[in-house]
Amino acid sequence: MSIEQHTNVAEAGAATVNTPVNSTPSSQKTHKKKKQQQEKGTTEPTLEEKKKKRNNNRRWNNKKKPQAEAPATDGNESHVQNNEENKKPKNPSNKGRRDNRSKNGELKPALFKNRAQSKLTIDDESTDKTSSQPNRRKNKQRQRTVAEPLPTGDHDIATKLIYELKNSTYECMICMDTVRPANQIWSCDCCWAVFHLGCIKMWANKSLQDTSSNKMITQWRCPGCQNSRTAIPKDYLCFCGKQRNPEPSKYYTPHSCNQLCKKHKSCPHECVLSCHPGPCPPCNSLGPVKTCYCGKTTQQKRCVNTDYSTQGFSCDIICDELLGCGKHRCEEKCHKGICPPCTVEETQSCYCGKSQRDTRCGSGKQVQLGDHVGHYNCEHKCEKMYKCQQHSCQKGCHPCLADAQSCPFDPETVTTCPCGSNPISELISEKRTACTDPIPTCESTCNKKLACGHACQMKCHVGECPPCQILVQVSCRCQATTFERTCSAVCEAAGGSPPLCDKVCKTNRNCGRHQCGVVCCPAAKVNGKNKKGTDVVHDCSFTCGKLLSCGTHTCQAKCHRGNCLPCLEATFDEVSCHCGRTVLEPPVRCGTTLPVCPHPCIRPNPCGHIRFLNHNCHPDNEPCPPCPALVTRHCLCGKTELKNVPCYRESPRCGRPCEKLLPCGKHYCLKTCHNGPCLVDNESCNQTCGNERSCKHPCKEKCHHGTPCPETTPCMFRVKASCKCGQNTMEIPCNASSKSSGSKTLLECNDFCAKVHRNRRLALALDIKRDDFGTPSLSLDDLGYYDDSLREFFNENASWCRHMEATLIEFAKDPLKKTSHLRPMKSEYRRFIHRYAVHFNIATEAIDAEPKRSVILRKTLGACRIPTVLLSKAARNPNLNRPPPVLEAAINGEIRAPKNPVNALYLSDMAFGLTKLELDAELVSLMKLGDDTIPFNSTWVNENDAVVVPIINDAVSMDEKELIVWQLKKTLKAAFTSEDVTKQKASRVDCCWVNQKGEITWSEKQLLKSNSTNTAFENGKSSSPKNSNSFAALSNMDDDGWMRVGDDNPYRAVKDAWKEEIQKSPSPRTADSDASSSNVLEEISSDTSSTEKPEMVNVNESKSSESDDWELLTEENNL
Repeated sequence: MSIEQHTNVAEAGAATVNTPVNSTPSSQKTHKKKKQQQEKGTTEPTLEEKKKKRNNNRRWNNKKKPQAEAPATDGNESHVQNNEENKKPKNPSNKGRRDNRSKNGELKPALFKNRAQSKLTIDDESTDKTSSQPNRRKNKQRQRTVAEPLPTGDHDIATKLIYELKNSTYECMICMDTVRPANQIWSCDCCWAVFHLGCIKMWANKSLQDTSSNKMITQWRCPGCQNSRTAIPKDYLCFCGKQRNPEPSKYYTPHSCNQLCKKHKSCPHECVLSCHPGPCPPCNSLGPVKTCYCGKTTQQKRCVNTDYSTQGFSCDIICDELLGCGKHRCEEKCHKGICPPCTVEETQSCYCGKSQRDTRCGSGKQVQLGDHVGHYNCEHKCEKMYKCQQHSCQKGCHPCLADAQSCPFDPETVTTCPCGSNPISELISEKRTACTDPIPTCESTCNKKLACGHACQMKCHVGECPPCQILVQVSCRCQATTFERTCSAVCEAAGGSPPLCDKVCKTNRNCGRHQCGVVCCPAAKVNGKNKKGTDVVHDCSFTCGKLLSCGTHTCQAKCHRGNCLPCLEATFDEVSCHCGRTVLEPPVRCGTTLPVCPHPCIRPNPCGHIRFLNHNCHPDNEPCPPCPALVTRHCLCGKTELKNVPCYRESPRCGRPCEKLLPCGKHYCLKTCHNGPCLVDNESCNQTCGNERSCKHPCKEKCHHGTPCPETTPCMFRVKASCKCGQNTMEIPCNASSKSSGSKTLLECNDFCAKVHRNRRLALALDIKRDDFGTPSLSLDDLGYYDDSLREFFNENASWCRHMEATLIEFAKDPLKKTSHLRPMKSEYRRFIHRYAVHFNIATEAIDAEPKRSVILRKTLGACRIPTVLLSKAARNPNLNRPPPVLEAAINGEIRAPKNPVNALYLSDMAFGLTKLELDAELVSLMKLGDDTIPFNSTWVNENDAVVVPIINDAVSMDEKELIVWQLKKTLKAAFTSEDVTKQKASRVDCCWVNQKGEITWSEKQLLKSNSTNTAFENGKSSSPKNSNSFAALSNMDDDGWMRVGDDNPYRAVKDAWKEEIQKSPSPRTADSDASSSNVLEEISSDTSSTEKPEMVNVNESKSSESDDWELLTEENNL
């Protein structure tokens, strides 16, 4: 509503005559005059009418529409009342009250807040001069309460946040609305941004529930600083976190608790400010007293300037600590840690005094040796004389005190033989008097410990022991091979070295580019793991040789990982561009690229045309832009003259096939436009020959250039072989060659064919239909009939169905077309294609997902056929191509189908731990027919199930074999199944059919599952309402069942029927056994004929009251 409309409504509340909403100011004046004239003739209003009128004028207290006043009756009274009101003095106490009534009783304009528009709405006459003086004073006071701006200057984050939160000018980054003191907020402790609590909750939940990526999202990010978090904010806390749901107050910062912050900063002190937003200001307290590293001075700084990462500081005074050499003092400034080693150079002498060296002071071990001081060991022998002055120390240079020691050969020191086994007094009669006298030896073994750790095996001898000759088993250097060597040759302590094997190390070096290649590498991996401390061995010793970034020089450093260092070469010549107007002054570092020259290129166009495109100067390795001039040229093959060819295209192609006759004289070149010969030197035609062989099939060999087709290899063309009755069919290779006429296409009929033939004759005699064993019953489409649902759908969609029928006929007639992809269509249309394609012997398959699901036609079922009676004709004639009533009853399940053939027993869920030997031992006593034992073969199908195939003589007919299998099932079921779980050896015993390959094609267990599924489907179907259209029932089903009308169609007869193996010698049977078996069969057959069910005689009927699974299935079928 506009301001003008507000004014009109206010005037209508005070007047008796309602004015239009869109009236002009001039019309309003006329209405006022009329009102004054009417008031002169009215009577004085009563007290109740005055109250009503006063309430209607106060629009901010009453939202109802103003009521019209009653018409005046007495004009005199009204005139007197108006005079009294004019003479009434003003009440000084009512100056502050807002009066919206004018002198003439009209409603004054008022200021009121329009909440929908969030702004002040002012009446048109609000600026009239009749407004009272108190209202002006209030407006002035409101204008004075505007917040003062923040003083200019650099302010910290906390100051800005406090100012904006107090004045409600801070905006939430998520909803872009202001944050008011009454709102619940959440503040980020990283960027200090403030958000509404509801906004940040919604932000966090949406971030954690994001499904745009496959990765698991466990964190959300702050909108201000993108800092990751896992916890979702839930509570409204103050800035310091001490108080939950802080109460707003106008005396301190909004959303704060007005308590001390006490947050710990980077120093040990706490924040002394009251609860505030943003980071805490720098600490102004004093830090701890610190001592310098040398301990001579101390200092104390403010907490802000104190470095808490170290315990001391440097005072810049000389350290003057005594160094490790014990002679000099540290000359560095006060420093952290121990003093560095002494750097003074001095001349040191070895322990034996024969060598000297110049080295750093304090290195080596200082030892006082007589007249000199020794510091290190040299390579010479000591040779210091003992007291006897006859012998000297033969050890290496060492701190020796031989001159103060007695001779090791002194008679008082040497009291035994060198090995220490016998005293000298027992070996010689005369006593040794001097150290030069010989030391006698004994006949014992030396047994002194050698450097390798073994004992010396020589006889007692004087002097050093010879090298150890013990054979030891030692690993090579890479520990991959073990060798047998003498101990002294391989022991490093004895001066030997480990043996080396011939294994070459193939591990990459540390550079990652080269292999080690060292024979018997000590750093080779052991059991796939690296040896510790051998990384230095695989340091690469080759030169890197990589091209540097300059593009000219190569890296001369040792081979390494990562990027090479920049090139350090430089040139001292000027580097200029081609035109010479852009120059770099020397020296120029190698690899420096010349800046782009802004001047145009001055190179001439090589083709001679005028340059249409001006371009800047460029390096010599960059070509000029190609010439775009249009010319006329011949293509590469020379057949076509191409016009408007760009000049830069020197060899255009027309895109046509070459079609030149090849040297073979039969085939043509299939390459596109090209120049030169079609076949390269020594190249022959590689196309397929295609000539007809003697077997009338095309030759698949390569072109043999006029020679007759070689028929040395058999023809691999696939042909169809079948038996006379057509039940047993398969595709086999032709195999025709020059030595053979090919494979036989006529197969022999097996027992399955005989059984099918018998069932057909029985069905013909009883006027019923019998399906092939091992497969479900054939549908009416497989038999070539059209049912009512197919006819009704054709009549409802006649134009589309006629088009599809024409498409199927055209596809069936085309011998070269093998597949046809139809357009996407709905499910009911796809089902029609699936069903009608069966009549043409065309395989169909539905692909893709809805709504682009379509059907593909394939010729994989053999030769296609066109129905003699098309559906377009049968749809108009109901009696044309209709199935017989008996066949319809058989298809609909009204006639019961006979049993499937069986030849084996299937044992389910065998007892745990039962082995094949234990199973065969149990079956030997059960696989009997009378007194005869029936041989068998047992095979485990999986961990829990097994199959038992009885081996019955071929002299027994197929019907008798089946009766024997049913009888054996009764026996095994009574023996293996039991109510007691501890005695149970199998949960189920079912009859099944095993084909020639050993595959189980049918079992009672599968039939039980299928019957339960069909029963559930029939129950669901019976509960559904009847469709008005018979074909509309197809809309309740998916087209998956019709997708398999091709090779995988379950309604097609099984071609790989089981053939029994011909036994070389029939099983021995006596006359008694034949008689007993025939008696049992007669009993079984009599029971079967009496019950009209293929039911066996239950031998253990008294032991088990449980009915047979097959009986349950047949009863469900009869229902």
